[in-house]
Amino acid sequence: MTNTSGPAVSLAPISDAGAFVGMAAEMIPTIHEWAISFLTRPHEMLGRAGAVCPFTKPSLDRQMFWAGVDDAHYTTPDQLVGLMEGMADQFIELPGEAGKDAIFKVALVVLPNVTDYALIDRAHASLKDRFVSQGLMIGQFYPGCTVGGLWNPEFKPLDAPLPMLVIRHMVVTDFPFLVGSREWMDIFLRKFAPSIPSPVRAAMVQHLATAA
Repeated sequence: MTNTSGPAVSLAPISDAGAFVGMAAEMIPTIHEWAISFLTRPHEMLGRAGAVCPFTKPSLDRQMFWAGVDDAHYTTPDQLVGLMEGMADQFIELPGEAGKDAIFKVALVVLPNVTDYALIDRAHASLKDRFVSQGLMIGQFYPGCTVGGLWNPEFKPLDAPLPMLVIRHMVVTDFPFLVGSREWMDIFLRKFAPSIPSPVRAAMVQHLATAA
């Protein structure tokens, strides 16, 4: 099975065990346990107080932590890009899009048969422009991911038990992940500081991108 475009993964709240069948029924409990035991808790190497991901528990509590499994054997980044472009559209259609709680909505697309994790990294890099332009963020997780944490580069928050690509809404604390691109920073400031006059915003973007 090879998907090249459009949504191909059925998503359900991760706590709804009865919604998952086949391989998904085997994989999702592993991800659910990881989310609870790792993401919702502090870690001595995190470099700051609080949970590894402070949004995870509220997301779980609100039934907004969506997940699905795609068992395709993807062999190129472009195939993953096509899949996730469709999943971005599906994500927007999920319940909870309106209102202040939208920041807690997340969708995990688990990819158990992707064993070359470089494909996930390359797809993530290719997708980021489009996702940011939509006010979304995309994250890559897989076993042994070496991407360091924001507060402690020795901490590896993206090291997960199964490979996956994750979609969520952009939040104000995403600033450090966007400062390296003028285009991303302009989108960030238009979203979170719309009252700033455009010439001032442009100057801020120029300064921030140069400083980065």
